[in-house]
Amino acid sequence: MSPEITTRTEDGKVSQTIRLGNRDFELEGKKVPVDFLRLDPSNQRLSYLLRRSGAASTDEQLHKMIWDMDQVKDLYNSIYQNGGLIQDPIVRRNGTVVEGNCRTVCLRELHLKYPDDPRWAEVYVQLLPAEVTDEQLTMLLGELHIAGRIEWRAFEQAEYVWKMNKIYGKTYDFLASHLRWSLSRLAQ
Repeated sequence: MSPEITTRTEDGKVSQTIRLGNRDFELEGKKVPVDFLRLDPSNQRLSYLLRRSGAASTDEQLHKMIWDMDQVKDLYNSIYQNGGLIQDPIVRRNGTVVEGNCRTVCLRELHLKYPDDPRWAEVYVQLLPAEVTDEQLTMLLGELHIAGRIEWRAFEQAEYVWKMNKIYGKTYDFLASHLRWSLSRLAQ
């Protein structure tokens, strides 16, 4: 995948260019209400759960299926501690979340718990152009979830934990929540 190119237009909009299927696409950065977002039943994680459970696929049922995952509660805590998302969800123009269904559920839950907090009422998203094909989106999801970034080796991870603890004063409880690790894994 080519490097991401982010540009700011004269009217202040932010766009990002990504390469999918040997073609460049511009994603438009936009702030939208959390309520605008719809979970995608064809998303890999959700379609697998739907096949396994045989459940229908209303947005509420998809939300519950995702919220019931333990790692999503860990993500919720991380988003809460951080005060927002680090990575914007990628969304179709109709509000269907292509990438970021778990983050969307966490934001919805935070918005329910803290309805007057503006951090949870709106979210920045990357809107896809209409001409992106399902095949190109599947390639994107594979790159993000299977190939992914090169993971740090154990000693590089240990250096990060040491730095956050010794230099920046973060507790092991904070780091375990932030990294979504168990305390025993963190101690290693």
